[in-house]
Amino acid sequence: MAHAGKSIPFLYLSHKKKSNTLAILLPGLGYTNQAPLLFYTTSIIASKGYDVLQVNYKYSREEMSNLKEGDFTDAILKVIHHIIEKQDYEHYILVAKSMGTIALPYLLENPLFQSAKVVWQTPLLQREDVYKSLRITKNRGLLFIGDKDPCYIEERVSFLHSRTNLALHIIENGDHALELNNDVFASIEIISDIVRKIDDFI
Repeated sequence: MAHAGKSIPFLYLSHKKKSNTLAILLPGLGYTNQAPLLFYTTSIIASKGYDVLQVNYKYSREEMSNLKEGDFTDAILKVIHHIIEKQDYEHYILVAKSMGTIALPYLLENPLFQSAKVVWQTPLLQREDVYKSLRITKNRGLLFIGDKDPCYIEERVSFLHSRTNLALHIIENGDHALELNNDVFASIEIISDIVRKIDDFI
C-alpha cells in the first residue's frame, strides 16, 4: 500500500470464523507494533476473536515534522478502506500510541468510528488537536500515561479526570514507554496491568 509515493506496510490478522469487530493499531514513531505493549495488546484482542489491523507506517522524525495531520490520517484511512472494502465490520476499536494519537482527532470525526472504543496510550497532550479531541469526544475511551512522560501535563490530565466516558490511568514514575527506568520487573508488571485493563475494556 502506498500513499504520496511512500509505502505503508500493514499486517491484517483475521480469523477463520467471521468477526464483526476490527481493532486498528496505530503505533508510535519509535514504538512499533512489535514493542511489548502493542504486541500484547494485539494478542489479547485477537484472543477474543476480533480481527486486527496493524498500520506499520515508518516515518523519520524529519518526514513526520513535515507531514500534515490530514495527510497522515489520509494515509491511515487508505489502509483501513483497503481492508474493510473486503469485509464489513459492525464495531471498531482504535488503539493509538504516542504519534498514532495524532490521527485520532481526525479519525473520530469519521462516521465510521462514531461508536468506536478508543485506547489512548501516551497521547501527545501538548498538541491542541489531541487534547481538544479528548475533551470533546463522546467515544468511550481508556487512557494511559506516565507522570514522568514529557507529554504529561498535570493541568490537562486533571481536567480529563472529569470526563465520564474516559477511564484515565496514570502510571506513577512511568516514562513515555509506560515503563519504569532501570526496573525491568516492575515494568513488566505495569504492562501486564495495562493489558488486563484493555481486556476488561474491550
